[in-house]
Amino acid sequence: MDYLIGLVEKRTEEDLSFFRKLFRPRRSSQEPAASREMLLARQRLKEEAELAKIELSESDSTQVTISEILGTSLDEEITITQYNKMIAPLVQRTIDKVHEVLKSANLTPDDIDRVIMVGGSTRNGLVKEQITETIKEPWTAERVDEVVGEGAAIVASALSSPEEDLSPIEIHNVTPFSLGVCSL
Repeated sequence: MDYLIGLVEKRTEEDLSFFRKLFRPRRSSQEPAASREMLLARQRLKEEAELAKIELSESDSTQVTISEILGTSLDEEITITQYNKMIAPLVQRTIDKVHEVLKSANLTPDDIDRVIMVGGSTRNGLVKEQITETIKEPWTAERVDEVVGEGAAIVASALSSPEEDLSPIEIHNVTPFSLGVCSL
């Protein structure tokens, strides 16, 4: 999305820095609220960025086309190489966390029998590649999003079950609320 915002900024010469923030309340009552046109433009860029990300999980390039946005248009090809460069810092943060977790558990990659990847980002080739280099070849479910839901159901069942013969489940670093997307 940052990349697409940058393209629109260059073509319109408008400051769209507020587009980069998921949610930012006005700092003061004198600060103008974003116009409906700006909010719609931000939403269109977000939707196109998401579609491009999904397509790049299955192909080597994608075309982002928006016929009219803030007085200009976009017709941009994005390759998987460009995309991987854009997301490399985020993937590196993930790998750094993997190293932290291994260190705090006094484990090495050789101590890990199997890496199971779940969630939407597992469709990305760069993520798989980095996990393979860091630990080992990961196993990925066919329906990675459903695995997350099934895991949550198993935990909920175990927490609410009065049966004592179930294996106890230890939960650490739980986010006690739902995370969602804010659309302006």
